[in-house]
Amino acid sequence: MASPVQRLESAQVGMKFAWAAGQGMQLDRPNLILKPRYTLFEAQIDELIGKGLIGQRKLLQYCRNLRSAVRISSLADPGIKKRDTIIEKIRTRGKRIEQMNDVSRASVTFQHLEELYAADAWVRETPEFRKTTALGTAVKNRWTQMTSDGEYRDIKFFLVFPIEKSAFPWVVELQLNLTIAAKVKSIGHGIYEITRLGDNLP
Repeated sequence: MASPVQRLESAQVGMKFAWAAGQGMQLDRPNLILKPRYTLFEAQIDELIGKGLIGQRKLLQYCRNLRSAVRISSLADPGIKKRDTIIEKIRTRGKRIEQMNDVSRASVTFQHLEELYAADAWVRETPEFRKTTALGTAVKNRWTQMTSDGEYRDIKFFLVFPIEKSAFPWVVELQLNLTIAAKVKSIGHGIYEITRLGDNLP
């Protein structure tokens, strides 16, 4: 059965509002093909964004709990990943909907390395982190994976938060960083994007 049911614009067909399902509909007018305005993929993206907003609220509360346990320098809330960016990542990088682990994201910075590692220890003791370990990679520590003195470094955690009626575990991204390293990232991110795009050229 085709899904979802699609509404057709009356201006396009010269009649009252009509409804049709499927990938297209051939009408009496021989040169007119009507296509759905709202595809299943678009519906999945909308659902993903809705869950992302819920996950973002849960993640920010998690960060406030972290702040009550460890002294932090700043908490950055960039909001959920933009719709166009989500679609680009799925289509060009071969990601599936359930593999989008950074729709909800936040970053916490620290003045001193000791505070950074105290936060690292705190996160590892939380159930949100322990649930992620069952799914695979739960943390990427680029402080221990550095290959050159000038390379950007952070600790990236993937955490699981319960989302009602979600068909798969909702994974969010939390970055822990030093204030000075975050400043370097803001300068170098454009260079990274240019390099990444160049690597994808034939």
